[in-house]
Amino acid sequence: MTKPSRFAVLCLFGIATHVASAAAQQPPTPTPTPPPPGQSTTRPDMPPPTPPGPGRSTRGTVPQGFSMVLVLGDIQSAASSDDVPQAARKALTDMKDFLPFKSYRLLDAAWVMCCGPMAGGGRRSASANAPAPMLSQQLTQMLRGPDEQEYELRLSSRMENSQVMVRFTLLGSVTATEASNDAAQMRQTTRKIADLKDQAALLEKTIQDTRKKVEVGVTSGDNIAKMEVDLRRTNREIEELTTRLAETRAGGKPTARAGSESDNRNSIIDTSFAMNVGETVVVGTSRLKGGSKALIALLTAVPPRNGEHRQE
Repeated sequence: MTKPSRFAVLCLFGIATHVASAAAQQPPTPTPTPPPPGQSTTRPDMPPPTPPGPGRSTRGTVPQGFSMVLVLGDIQSAASSDDVPQAARKALTDMKDFLPFKSYRLLDAAWVMCCGPMAGGGRRSASANAPAPMLSQQLTQMLRGPDEQEYELRLSSRMENSQVMVRFTLLGSVTATEASNDAAQMRQTTRKIADLKDQAALLEKTIQDTRKKVEVGVTSGDNIAKMEVDLRRTNREIEELTTRLAETRAGGKPTARAGSESDNRNSIIDTSFAMNVGETVVVGTSRLKGGSKALIALLTAVPPRNGEHRQE
């Protein structure tokens, strides 16, 4: 071997020795200790995981509107009907273990727009990506039932804890007999008010004439106090009947006390519940008189058209 070759070997040997010595002086790399069960493995300096893209849940999203479906369920007949909307049919299928009906027929379906986000002055969520809180909505919609009868749906909704809180009230139809009875009652009340007004006018005139006779000494006037009591009672009865007549004309029954709500229709379904946006729920059922059929109400909180998929 030549001298330059021996020199190169010695240089390489020296470099390798220096690298090995430096590596020996470095402290060993600590092995990461696994976190205890239930503790997050994300380091504080690491960004949070990226949320899923299209297809993510619509939970907490303000709904675009509500779809309401009224279905007639039959316990005896097994004839199927294809006119029930797909979302409602799926919800009925999911509830088949709890509903005794063999067939369903669509009575009416309605769509109502809602739900405005709260204005800038409202309290917003701490998360920048959270949707604006939904204003409390109060909606009214007429639905057609069997035999062309009409039902009134009153719907109240608001967002709470990423869910839609709903108050659902379905009022029964007013039959022709009930309407006729209301008209007869209004005529009777009107006649009674007219009679009481005549009676009050007569009492006022009698009281005035009696006072004039007392002034000239013709009578003692001992009965004036009794006639004044009768006049006050008659005027109170006129006022009560007038208020009752106004309520009947407006569509409500007379109230037992001031400020109480009333309606001359029975509440078919009246319930409150929570639902997710994109979900279809069977709100309730109401058996019809004299048969094996029942009204079934379904409600869907429709998500906004922003590319998000419905939550199944």
